[in-house]
Amino acid sequence: MRWLGLLLLNPKRYAFIVLMFSQFAAPDGSESGVGILGISSIFTAKNLFAFTVWTLARETLARPFQHPDQAKFFTVCFAIVLVYTSAWMWLNASHEASSIRQHAQTLRNVRAHRQSQARLIAGFQRRNN
Repeated sequence: MRWLGLLLLNPKRYAFIVLMFSQFAAPDGSESGVGILGISSIFTAKNLFAFTVWTLARETLARPFQHPDQAKFFTVCFAIVLVYTSAWMWLNASHEASSIRQHAQTLRNVRAHRQSQARLIAGFQRRNN
């Protein structure tokens, strides 16, 4: 039960809860602290359950990594997943950058079109005055 003390005294856990729920607070400060406290309490209870199960299951989860051959297999599998995920993120980021460049070009075109319309309107108004 030593882990329970560590779980309850973990400052990162409380900082995470406060920071996470501060994102949902109303900007004008009208949000009641009771709602955030209630959600935080539910979140804490859920984490207590999840961490308890995780801690109790550690022996079962660690068993496949104890044999060197199995540990090497898992390490290779995790490395493949890491490389795949990194490549996917890089490709996705380059696609997003392309989309951003296209959007920026569209905005420049719209701005240029509005400026030309403003010049035409100003010229028309000068002729009519």
